Amino acid sequence: MAGDLFIENISCNHFNFLTDAHGTEVKDIYHADRDWRTYENVLRTRLASGLPANRVQLPAHCYVTFKATNRTETSTYVSSSPINKARLGNVLEKVSRPLGLVAANPNLNNWNGLPALARVDMLIAALGRGSVTIEYYKYEGSPVAICHTGWAKHNE
Repeated sequence: MAGDLFIENISCNHFNFLTDAHGTEVKDIYHADRDWRTYENVLRTRLASGLPANRVQLPAHCYVTFKATNRTETSTYVSSSPINKARLGNVLEKVSRPLGLVAANPNLNNWNGLPALARVDMLIAALGRGSVTIEYYKYEGSPVAICHTGWAKHNE
């Protein structure tokens, strides 16, 4: 599985903003058999490369998914308050779309060139055509395999 968007390290507050906006926490660790320190260099190489995405030997990572079926809830959350949109935009400003790593979701073209609030609008528009997944490798600065104990583990 590949995410559509990437953030290396997600804070508790940012994670909460994503789930408040109806993002779904996926309680699975993928590539759980890949240690951060050993495989960080693989991630760095993929972030710097271009197409196509290569997922082999990435360190352990997790996902937050915005489901297309929850598009209305996400849209309502954002439109109900400028603060909600700003908070979600603040998180999405830190999220990138490195095509050497993530899926080439055509609904997210030009993501990297957009300001924060335009990214919120693009996310909602993309949800009209399918789900959008954000992958992350650290939570509050700790590798996900260390901080998400008890979650389902899927080895590479």
